[in-house]
Amino acid sequence: MSRVTDLRDAIVTHLNAESFSQTFTAVGKWVPRMSLEELSTLAVTVRPSPNGTQVTRYDRGSLQYETTMEIGVRVKYGSDRESEADEYEALLEEIAESLMSGRLATLEAAMPMSASPSIIHSETAAEEDGVFLGIVSATYRMKT
Repeated sequence: MSRVTDLRDAIVTHLNAESFSQTFTAVGKWVPRMSLEELSTLAVTVRPSPNGTQVTRYDRGSLQYETTMEIGVRVKYGSDRESEADEYEALLEEIAESLMSGRLATLEAAMPMSASPSIIHSETAAEEDGVFLGIVSATYRMKT
């Protein structure tokens, strides 16, 4: 498999082994499309960022790979959007902190460099569809 696929799978394994304030099962997907019906429960998907992987020289004989993954959090709101949005935003922070807490158990070579939680402000998703959208962009570095 590729480094990107290995990293995605290691993040999925890590997230599914941790305890968070909200219950979910993370899955890795290249194209994380879901119907509104599927979003009745919390959906957490892991995919490579569209920005790809940056390959740079580490030293004379080796390269380093810096890859950003997107951990998407999506769910259809219940009756209290404001308090639910607060809870899901807190979950984004929990995920970011968990990813930065150390190396991934199934991919020790991946060093966490940064994790940035953010809410996607989409009028269509929030108002028309009633869906919370959030992403944690997590960057990892590996060298060969």
